[in-house]
Amino acid sequence: LAGLGAAGMAVAGAAAKPRRSVVGRRVAGVCFPLTEKWDPLKLGSTDAKMERYTAVEIKHGRISMIACIGYVMPEIFRFPGCEEFSNGLGALSSIPFEGWVQL
Repeated sequence: LAGLGAAGMAVAGAAAKPRRSVVGRRVAGVCFPLTEKWDPLKLGSTDAKMERYTAVEIKHGRISMIACIGYVMPEIFRFPGCEEFSNGLGALSSIPFEGWVQL
């Protein structure tokens, strides 16, 4: 019973004093919200330029993520007929003459 009474007093005390939630700076991954776009060299001098640079940066990021998946995927999956090819840059030396003709 004493435990329930202490818990009730703690809840009542917390309800009586509203505390402001403060996040410490030592927490990993916590930072202030970024409200402006970061352009240290001032290349996006106009809003239209900055919007274009933002769109291009997002597009390049997506392409690089797809490229990383494309580099890892041959370790997991091989197309039929391509099982003997090496991975990565080693694949260039294992392409037969007919493959080079097609390229």
